[in-house]
Amino acid sequence: MLALAAAGGAMLVLAYRTGGRVPDYGAGAVPVAVPWLAAALVVVVAVAGLTRVAASPTATLLVAPLVVLTAWSDGALLFDALRVVRLVPLPLDVWGFGLRLLLLVGAISATRPIINARHSRQGRCPSCRRWRPGPLARVPRWPAVVGAVFALPYPMLRIIWLLGGTLGTTGAPVDVDPALQFAMASAGLLLLALTTVLVVDRGPTWLRAVLGLGALAVGTILAATFAPAAVGSLNSLTRVGLTWSPGSDLMGWVFALFYCSWTVSGIGTALGGLRYWIHRRADCTTCWPPPAT
Repeated sequence: MLALAAAGGAMLVLAYRTGGRVPDYGAGAVPVAVPWLAAALVVVVAVAGLTRVAASPTATLLVAPLVVLTAWSDGALLFDALRVVRLVPLPLDVWGFGLRLLLLVGAISATRPIINARHSRQGRCPSCRRWRPGPLARVPRWPAVVGAVFALPYPMLRIIWLLGGTLGTTGAPVDVDPALQFAMASAGLLLLALTTVLVVDRGPTWLRAVLGLGALAVGTILAATFAPAAVGSLNSLTRVGLTWSPGSDLMGWVFALFYCSWTVSGIGTALGGLRYWIHRRADCTTCWPPPAT
């Protein structure tokens, strides 16, 4: 019922309070159809979770687009949070914040019965009492490696610009406050550090639970938010060329590199985070490693 109520609230906000647009602080490209589809999928998945379909592969397949659409719609939640805690001294879009929270609550509430039904079919391990590992427990490590590699370009270029370099610029140093440049480079290094932890694949159960789910959320939001921008920037490059400058001090290929690297790194981080979270049960010798078939 919570999922249906949240989806209904999100639809009301979209219909009467957004003026035909998605309030998102300009973070990524979020067509207004995306949150509508996310809210509709919340309803479909919630209804499926109340029936015998909940444990079927069909219900599980519905969860994947719901996660992607919700992450795409909620890409600006980080900016909402920064405004709430006053780290960014700009006004909060209250209706936009409410819309994103409703979609997030609705998606989580709708998917829980599906996940519980799948777990019930797997059964519990007699030793650790956790749910037995399923097919997803065999996710390989290489997506995390890809996530780490593609997390490199952004902080590297930011550090070069911070030091006065002009790589990727129209000729002059980037006109950005050094403190802001350092903050953005640090944010890129945090993503690199997170993906490195996923690649190393070490850590206690509690760390795997926290960082694994965190990486899954961060990666999904990154990929869903910047994939449309990546496609748009690549399309511009094919029409205008690498030296094209979209009204800024940077060349077009820099934007394409950033958007594409964030998208690919997001996918790798999400899969690496899922693997890292699932492997929290590796301390049990009864149910781990998972069966090969």
